[in-house]
Amino acid sequence: MWRDRIKETMKEKGIKTKSVAEYAQMTEKTVSRILDGKTQAPYVDTVLVIGAAVGLSPRRPVWS
Repeated sequence: MWRDRIKETMKEKGIKTKSVAEYAQMTEKTVSRILDGKTQAPYVDTVLVIGAAVGLSPRRPVWS
């Protein structure tokens, strides 16, 4: 699942939620809610921005 892929990448690279939030121009709480599955259907653009913040892109799928 894409959430797991993003969280795994964050852990591997030592990226904190705060850094992702700053890059994505969102609050930490929003990013946490999305990655924890509390936001059930985030916009695809939002997922792509969060993925980009950790070095993932559509060419390196976020949701694989």
